[in-house]
Amino acid sequence: MAELRVRPLRRIEYEVLVEQGMFGEGEHVQLLDGELVEMSPQGAAHAAVVESLTELLVPALLGKARVRVQLPFAAGDASEPEPDVAVVSAATTRHRHPDSALLVIEVADISLSVDLGRKARIYAQARVTEYWVIGPAGDPSGRKPDR
Repeated sequence: MAELRVRPLRRIEYEVLVEQGMFGEGEHVQLLDGELVEMSPQGAAHAAVVESLTELLVPALLGKARVRVQLPFAAGDASEPEPDVAVVSAATTRHRHPDSALLVIEVADISLSVDLGRKARIYAQARVTEYWVIGPAGDPSGRKPDR
């Protein structure tokens, strides 16, 4: 019997599905390595860390870079994660998702292994300059993906 092959979803196909409203309201998925991955709901501690980071970074980088909070990042042809915080060039167009970042921050609670493993590799392949993972207690758990 022939083995079944699974074809990964391409980022451009995923974006069409999103634009057509194929995912239900409240259904939070990200495209990672061509696979649709369900994301866990955010807890209060996670939200508080993201909010604090935003409050610190936005005024500090005003006019120098753009701070994007939980918005899509075009990480190659097969991934479109939504980092908790991404700092991108001020010149980045607002008409498409950025494909480069000066800094990406993921706040990890139950997603620590994914953030330190799979997402670190995806961001490294996308040539993200700096990658931070902030662990459950607000402590930095990882920095800069391996290249």
